[in-house]
Amino acid sequence: MSGETTDKEIQQAYVELRLLENLAEDYKTRVQLVNSTLNELQTTKSALTNLSQSEEETPILVNLGGGVYASAKLSNSSKILVDVGTGVIVEKDYESVIQLLDKRIKELEDARETLQNQLETILAKISESRVKLSQMAAKERG
Repeated sequence: MSGETTDKEIQQAYVELRLLENLAEDYKTRVQLVNSTLNELQTTKSALTNLSQSEEETPILVNLGGGVYASAKLSNSSKILVDVGTGVIVEKDYESVIQLLDKRIKELEDARETLQNQLETILAKISESRVKLSQMAAKERG
């Protein structure tokens, strides 16, 4: 009877290991998404800094998405339009927008750190589970 219990324990430990591995993959994906968003915000901040130093009527390329751009001229070098959520667009000065981007960047960096810490914890549990599973399998083999 103890052999059956050990088989069940091994099977349960294996299922737990697979769940942890899936969770780790989910966290890795989340970290990648946060990194991608951070890169986008930092690129936007850099572009805004350059744009804020440009004069009116400066020719610019406007990204329409999907690798499509339109030629345009800067008409107001002191204000920029910003989506503040739910499709609401407001006019702000460059410094305000840069501060908003800095705030978003900080929030994402904090979120990334939290996710990475949680991922490290999960990876440690995976390592422990693998050792435990190996020991259980070795014990079962005799």
